[in-house]
Amino acid sequence: MTAVVSRDIGACALEELDLVPPGRTDVVVRVEASGICHSDVSVLTGDLPAPRPMVLGHEGAGVVVDVGADVTTVQRGDRVVLSAIPTCGRCYFCARGEPYLCVSDLRRDGFTDGATTIRGSTGLGTFSDAVVVSEQAAVPVQTDLPAEELALLGCAVVTGTGSATNLASIRPGDSVLVIGAGGVGLCALQGARLKGATPLIAVDPVAASRELATRCGATHTFDPREDDVAGAVNELTGGIGVDTVIDCVGSSGTLDQAWALSRRGGTIVEIGVPGPDVPVNVPVAQIPLTGKRLIGCVYGGSSVFRDIPRYVALVESGQLDLGILLGQRVGLADVPDLLSGPLGAGRTVIVP
Repeated sequence: MTAVVSRDIGACALEELDLVPPGRTDVVVRVEASGICHSDVSVLTGDLPAPRPMVLGHEGAGVVVDVGADVTTVQRGDRVVLSAIPTCGRCYFCARGEPYLCVSDLRRDGFTDGATTIRGSTGLGTFSDAVVVSEQAAVPVQTDLPAEELALLGCAVVTGTGSATNLASIRPGDSVLVIGAGGVGLCALQGARLKGATPLIAVDPVAASRELATRCGATHTFDPREDDVAGAVNELTGGIGVDTVIDCVGSSGTLDQAWALSRRGGTIVEIGVPGPDVPVNVPVAQIPLTGKRLIGCVYGGSSVFRDIPRYVALVESGQLDLGILLGQRVGLADVPDLLSGPLGAGRTVIVP
């Protein structure tokens, strides 16, 4: 089978690997589609530390082709969305209803080159023909939706839409600003729209991404290089500031912007993950004096066995549009070159 393997920081290539035989609670999934997330680029460049060698990719969907003897949640032929955070259901965090913080290590070294076992990114490795994962990482879905759309549920949707629906406490009529209109940001916009946000503002330097943001529900879009974003937000909110800012970029500059443009008592949801040495510049005194809340977003605060089927139902009813998010379709052979440059607007999807 073919997979995209990174053995050194900044480099990846196609390799022929074998799957490790599944354990008693594992499943084998034929990957039908995998989205390329900016986090995949960050893993490749080393901004997100990861062990190597590694099969890249963490956002995918496919069909179960084999199951371990003790698997109870899926069977051969089931369509599944792969979860980047498999949850045990028993640890402290799972028991508190925070499965996205699960600390049990259910991630597998699912590949082998004949000499050593190789882990997939987040225990998945969806830039491949197939994966071996814990059954807790395979969420069954009963739907005829295209695989390209289902793949996006594994990261962009649960993270972006979840940031708005699970974490931000958005109420109808709240003003929301989303910084960064990539795949996650576009999903955050749709989540905020579902919650009744208005005005719904998107900031992105790429014109094509701003056009997609409008299609996802943004009422106003701005180019941070050309537009007076602060002045526009001030006018749109009557000088108060926005109720919620969702930062999908994760830089010192965007967090500074998020803090400055949020209102007193407002909420900033931080999704973007920068390199480990990027500082936070918010003066500590401003936190108690303004009453603002800064929330870290891990996987959109999602419970995947609850949320992914719910998102499928929203797509099927037309309330959530994943087709808007789809950018170019590529094969596995195209991935090494693609990861060395800009990915373009929308979500680039690999169809093995």
